Amino acid sequence: MPSSEKVERGSADTSHDSERKPQVMLYEVASGRLTRLPLEVYLSRWSADGKYLMGLSDDKNQLSIHIYRTDSWIRTQQISLPEEWSLVSFDWARWINSEPATAVVHFEATDSAGASGRNLYLLRGAQLIPLTTTGDVQAFWVDRSGVVTRWVRVEHGKFLAVFERPLQGGAPRRVALIPYAPLPKDACIDETFYRFSPDGQRLAWQTDYGVSVLEITTGVIRTLHAHKPHKATDETRTDGKGWSFELKQPAIIGFDWRDAETLIIQRNEGQLELRSVRVLNP
Repeated sequence: MPSSEKVERGSADTSHDSERKPQVMLYEVASGRLTRLPLEVYLSRWSADGKYLMGLSDDKNQLSIHIYRTDSWIRTQQISLPEEWSLVSFDWARWINSEPATAVVHFEATDSAGASGRNLYLLRGAQLIPLTTTGDVQAFWVDRSGVVTRWVRVEHGKFLAVFERPLQGGAPRRVALIPYAPLPKDACIDETFYRFSPDGQRLAWQTDYGVSVLEITTGVIRTLHAHKPHKATDETRTDGKGWSFELKQPAIIGFDWRDAETLIIQRNEGQLELRSVRVLNP
Protein backbone atom coordinates (compact mmCIF):
# COMPACT_ATOMS: atom_id res chain seq x y z
CA MET A 1 0.00 0.00 0.00
CA PRO A 2 1.58 3.28 -1.05
CA SER A 3 2.61 5.80 1.59
CA SER A 4 4.89 8.03 -0.46
CA GLU A 5 4.45 9.50 -3.89
CA LYS A 6 8.12 9.91 -4.78
CA VAL A 7 10.09 7.01 -6.28
CA GLU A 8 13.80 7.76 -6.51
CA ARG A 9 15.69 6.31 -9.44
CA GLY A 10 18.61 4.23 -8.24
CA SER A 11 16.82 3.09 -5.09
CA ALA A 12 16.31 -0.55 -4.17
CA ASP A 13 12.78 -0.30 -5.54
CA THR A 14 13.64 0.73 -9.07
CA SER A 15 17.25 -0.11 -9.93
CA HIS A 16 18.45 -3.58 -10.81
CA ASP A 17 22.02 -4.63 -11.50
CA SER A 18 23.35 -7.86 -12.98
CA GLU A 19 22.94 -9.66 -9.66
CA ARG A 20 19.39 -8.52 -8.99
CA LYS A 21 16.91 -8.66 -11.83
CA PRO A 22 13.23 -7.78 -11.59
CA GLN A 23 10.86 -10.74 -11.59
CA VAL A 24 7.27 -10.92 -12.80
CA MET A 25 5.15 -13.68 -11.24
CA LEU A 26 1.80 -14.91 -12.55
CA TYR A 27 -0.68 -16.39 -10.09
CA GLU A 28 -3.50 -18.51 -11.52
CA VAL A 29 -6.51 -18.36 -9.24
CA ALA A 30 -8.16 -21.53 -10.53
CA SER A 31 -5.12 -23.79 -10.09
CA GLY A 32 -3.31 -21.89 -7.35
CA ARG A 33 -0.10 -22.03 -9.41
CA LEU A 34 2.56 -19.34 -9.15
CA THR A 35 4.72 -19.08 -12.27
CA ARG A 36 7.68 -16.87 -13.01
CA LEU A 37 7.30 -15.15 -16.37
CA PRO A 38 10.27 -14.70 -18.78
CA LEU A 39 10.24 -10.93 -18.29
CA GLU A 40 12.62 -8.53 -16.59
CA VAL A 41 10.43 -5.50 -15.95
CA TYR A 42 8.85 -3.94 -12.90
CA LEU A 43 5.60 -2.07 -12.12
CA SER A 44 3.75 -4.11 -14.77
CA ARG A 45 0.39 -2.96 -16.15
CA TRP A 46 -2.08 -5.27 -17.94
CA SER A 47 -4.17 -4.01 -20.83
CA ALA A 48 -7.93 -4.14 -20.27
CA ASP A 49 -8.35 -7.04 -22.70
CA GLY A 50 -5.50 -8.99 -21.08
CA LYS A 51 -3.62 -9.36 -24.38
CA TYR A 52 -0.66 -7.13 -23.50
CA LEU A 53 1.50 -6.30 -20.52
CA MET A 54 3.50 -3.10 -20.12
CA GLY A 55 6.42 -2.68 -17.73
CA LEU A 56 9.49 -0.58 -16.99
CA SER A 57 13.16 -1.44 -17.30
CA ASP A 58 16.06 0.56 -15.86
CA ASP A 59 19.23 -0.24 -17.78
CA LYS A 60 22.32 1.79 -16.89
CA ASN A 61 20.17 4.45 -15.24
CA GLN A 62 17.94 4.94 -18.30
CA LEU A 63 14.27 4.04 -18.19
CA SER A 64 12.50 2.27 -21.02
CA ILE A 65 8.96 0.97 -21.52
CA HIS A 66 8.56 -2.65 -22.66
CA ILE A 67 5.34 -4.12 -24.07
CA TYR A 68 4.70 -7.88 -24.34
CA ARG A 69 2.01 -10.11 -25.81
CA THR A 70 0.61 -12.27 -23.02
CA ASP A 71 -0.09 -15.32 -25.21
CA SER A 72 3.60 -15.75 -26.11
CA TRP A 73 5.44 -13.29 -23.84
CA ILE A 74 7.19 -11.94 -26.92
CA ARG A 75 8.20 -8.30 -26.61
CA THR A 76 6.44 -6.29 -29.28
CA GLN A 77 7.75 -2.85 -28.44
CA GLN A 78 10.49 -1.03 -26.52
CA ILE A 79 10.39 2.73 -26.00
CA SER A 80 13.55 4.29 -24.58
CA LEU A 81 12.91 7.39 -22.48
CA PRO A 82 15.25 10.38 -22.33
CA GLU A 83 18.07 10.00 -19.81
CA GLU A 84 16.80 12.89 -17.70
CA TRP A 85 13.41 11.23 -17.15
CA SER A 86 12.57 9.46 -13.89
CA LEU A 87 9.60 7.80 -12.23
CA VAL A 88 7.16 9.86 -10.16
CA SER A 89 4.78 7.27 -8.73
CA PHE A 90 4.16 3.53 -8.68
CA ASP A 91 0.86 4.34 -10.40
CA TRP A 92 2.72 5.49 -13.51
CA ALA A 93 0.58 4.27 -16.46
CA ARG A 94 -3.01 3.64 -17.53
CA TRP A 95 -3.84 1.70 -20.70
CA ILE A 96 -6.25 3.27 -23.21
CA ASN A 97 -6.04 0.78 -26.12
CA SER A 98 -3.95 -2.32 -26.71
CA GLU A 99 -3.83 -2.22 -30.53
CA PRO A 100 -2.15 0.09 -31.23
CA ALA A 101 -0.59 0.42 -27.79
CA THR A 102 -1.97 3.62 -26.23
CA ALA A 103 -1.61 4.73 -22.61
CA VAL A 104 -1.35 7.78 -20.36
CA VAL A 105 1.99 7.82 -18.53
CA HIS A 106 3.41 10.03 -15.76
CA PHE A 107 7.11 10.94 -15.56
CA GLU A 108 9.40 13.59 -14.18
CA ALA A 109 11.94 15.32 -16.45
CA THR A 110 14.98 17.33 -15.41
CA ASP A 111 16.18 20.11 -17.71
CA SER A 112 19.72 21.32 -18.36
CA ALA A 113 19.46 23.84 -15.52
CA GLY A 114 18.58 21.12 -13.00
CA ALA A 115 14.91 22.07 -12.64
CA SER A 116 12.47 19.17 -12.69
CA GLY A 117 8.85 18.95 -13.73
CA ARG A 118 6.17 16.25 -13.50
CA ASN A 119 3.89 15.89 -16.50
CA LEU A 120 1.53 13.51 -18.28
CA TYR A 121 2.20 12.08 -21.72
CA LEU A 122 0.07 10.14 -24.18
CA LEU A 123 1.99 7.06 -25.31
CA ARG A 124 0.77 6.22 -28.80
CA GLY A 125 2.86 3.65 -30.63
CA ALA A 126 6.42 4.90 -30.21
CA GLN A 127 5.38 8.52 -29.67
CA LEU A 128 5.18 10.36 -26.34
CA ILE A 129 2.81 13.30 -26.78
CA PRO A 130 2.71 15.88 -23.92
CA LEU A 131 -0.70 16.19 -22.29
CA THR A 132 0.44 18.73 -19.67
CA THR A 133 3.30 21.22 -19.53
CA THR A 134 2.96 22.84 -16.09
CA GLY A 135 5.43 20.47 -14.38
CA ASP A 136 3.41 20.10 -11.17
CA VAL A 137 1.18 17.07 -11.84
CA GLN A 138 0.93 14.85 -8.76
CA ALA A 139 -1.56 12.13 -9.78
CA PHE A 140 -3.97 11.31 -12.60
CA TRP A 141 -7.06 9.30 -13.48
CA VAL A 142 -8.47 7.93 -16.75
CA ASP A 143 -12.10 6.91 -17.16
CA ARG A 144 -12.85 3.30 -18.10
CA SER A 145 -13.80 4.19 -21.65
CA GLY A 146 -10.44 5.91 -22.18
CA VAL A 147 -12.09 9.17 -23.24
CA VAL A 148 -11.20 11.62 -20.45
CA THR A 149 -8.25 12.06 -18.10
CA ARG A 150 -8.11 14.09 -14.89
CA TRP A 151 -5.06 15.22 -12.97
CA VAL A 152 -4.21 17.18 -9.83
CA ARG A 153 -1.77 20.08 -9.78
CA VAL A 154 -0.25 21.27 -6.50
CA GLU A 155 1.82 24.40 -6.02
CA HIS A 156 2.97 24.52 -2.42
CA GLY A 157 1.81 27.62 -0.60
CA LYS A 158 -0.58 28.61 -3.40
CA PHE A 159 -3.21 26.09 -4.50
CA LEU A 160 -4.44 22.58 -5.31
CA ALA A 161 -6.34 22.27 -8.59
CA VAL A 162 -7.97 19.45 -10.55
CA PHE A 163 -8.14 19.59 -14.35
CA GLU A 164 -9.58 17.36 -17.04
CA ARG A 165 -9.38 17.05 -20.83
CA PRO A 166 -10.51 14.70 -23.60
CA LEU A 167 -7.74 12.37 -24.72
CA GLN A 168 -8.69 12.78 -28.38
CA GLY A 169 -8.03 16.52 -28.28
CA GLY A 170 -9.40 19.64 -26.68
CA ALA A 171 -8.33 22.21 -24.11
CA PRO A 172 -7.88 21.39 -20.41
CA ARG A 173 -10.75 22.42 -18.17
CA ARG A 174 -10.38 23.23 -14.48
CA VAL A 175 -12.96 21.37 -12.36
CA ALA A 176 -11.74 22.27 -8.86
CA LEU A 177 -9.55 24.98 -7.31
CA ILE A 178 -8.66 24.99 -3.62
CA PRO A 179 -6.67 27.97 -2.28
CA TYR A 180 -3.79 27.02 -0.03
CA ALA A 181 -5.34 28.37 3.17
CA PRO A 182 -8.03 25.62 3.47
CA LEU A 183 -5.57 22.81 2.63
CA PRO A 184 -4.38 20.49 5.42
CA LYS A 185 -0.82 21.22 6.48
CA ASP A 186 2.02 19.52 4.54
CA ALA A 187 -0.07 18.97 1.39
CA CYS A 188 2.81 19.70 -0.95
CA ILE A 189 5.17 18.20 -3.51
CA ASP A 190 7.48 15.38 -2.35
CA GLU A 191 5.72 15.07 1.01
CA THR A 192 2.25 13.96 0.01
CA PHE A 193 0.77 10.95 -1.81
CA TYR A 194 -2.32 11.75 -3.92
CA ARG A 195 -4.79 9.26 -5.42
CA PHE A 196 -8.08 9.64 -7.31
CA SER A 197 -11.06 7.44 -6.49
CA PRO A 198 -11.90 4.80 -9.15
CA ASP A 199 -14.71 6.97 -10.55
CA GLY A 200 -12.58 10.13 -10.58
CA GLN A 201 -15.04 12.07 -8.39
CA ARG A 202 -12.85 12.27 -5.28
CA LEU A 203 -9.20 12.93 -4.55
CA ALA A 204 -7.51 11.64 -1.40
CA TRP A 205 -4.09 12.49 -0.03
CA GLN A 206 -2.05 11.61 3.03
CA THR A 207 -0.03 13.95 5.22
CA ASP A 208 1.42 13.79 8.73
CA TYR A 209 -2.02 14.77 10.00
CA GLY A 210 -4.24 12.17 8.37
CA VAL A 211 -5.97 11.36 5.09
CA SER A 212 -7.99 14.13 3.45
CA VAL A 213 -10.67 13.66 0.81
CA LEU A 214 -11.72 16.32 -1.69
CA GLU A 215 -15.21 16.09 -3.19
CA ILE A 216 -14.30 17.44 -6.61
CA THR A 217 -17.79 18.62 -7.63
CA THR A 218 -18.37 20.64 -4.44
CA GLY A 219 -14.84 21.60 -3.41
CA VAL A 220 -15.44 20.30 0.14
CA ILE A 221 -12.42 18.79 1.95
CA ARG A 222 -12.87 16.34 4.81
CA THR A 223 -10.11 14.80 6.92
CA LEU A 224 -10.14 11.54 8.85
CA HIS A 225 -7.66 10.24 11.37
CA ALA A 226 -6.24 13.70 11.90
CA HIS A 227 -3.01 13.50 13.87
CA LYS A 228 -3.33 14.45 17.54
CA PRO A 229 -0.24 14.81 19.74
CA HIS A 230 0.07 12.12 22.36
CA LYS A 231 2.75 11.91 25.02
CA ALA A 232 3.31 8.23 24.38
CA THR A 233 4.06 8.68 20.69
CA ASP A 234 5.20 12.29 20.14
CA GLU A 235 8.26 13.93 21.57
CA THR A 236 10.35 17.03 21.13
CA ARG A 237 14.08 16.76 20.63
CA THR A 238 16.90 19.22 20.07
CA ASP A 239 19.62 19.06 17.44
CA GLY A 240 22.37 19.99 19.91
CA LYS A 241 22.50 23.58 18.68
CA GLY A 242 19.50 24.92 20.51
CA TRP A 243 16.94 24.20 17.79
CA SER A 244 14.02 21.99 18.77
CA PHE A 245 11.83 19.89 16.54
CA GLU A 246 8.81 17.63 17.05
CA LEU A 247 8.93 13.95 16.13
CA LYS A 248 5.53 12.89 14.86
CA GLN A 249 4.30 9.32 14.91
CA PRO A 250 1.33 9.40 12.51
CA ALA A 251 -1.34 6.79 12.99
CA ILE A 252 -1.52 6.15 9.22
CA ILE A 253 1.30 4.79 7.07
CA GLY A 254 -0.61 4.14 3.84
CA PHE A 255 -3.98 4.15 2.11
CA ASP A 256 -5.75 3.20 -1.11
CA TRP A 257 -9.24 3.17 -2.57
CA ARG A 258 -11.25 -0.06 -2.38
CA ASP A 259 -14.07 1.46 -4.41
CA ALA A 260 -15.41 4.92 -5.20
CA GLU A 261 -16.75 5.44 -1.67
CA THR A 262 -14.41 3.41 0.56
CA LEU A 263 -10.82 3.91 1.65
CA ILE A 264 -8.48 1.19 2.93
CA ILE A 265 -6.35 2.66 5.72
CA GLN A 266 -3.15 1.03 6.95
CA ARG A 267 -2.17 2.08 10.45
CA ASN A 268 1.27 1.95 12.02
CA GLU A 269 0.22 -0.93 14.25
CA GLY A 270 -0.09 -3.07 11.11
CA GLN A 271 -3.88 -2.92 11.14
CA LEU A 272 -6.07 -2.39 8.07
CA GLU A 273 -9.44 -0.72 8.28
CA LEU A 274 -12.15 0.33 5.84
CA ARG A 275 -13.59 3.84 6.04
CA SER A 276 -16.56 5.08 4.06
CA VAL A 277 -16.04 8.61 2.77
CA ARG A 278 -19.80 9.18 2.88
CA VAL A 279 -19.80 9.43 6.66
CA LEU A 280 -16.84 11.77 7.09
CA ASN A 281 -17.52 14.92 9.04
CA PRO A 282 -16.35 18.28 7.65
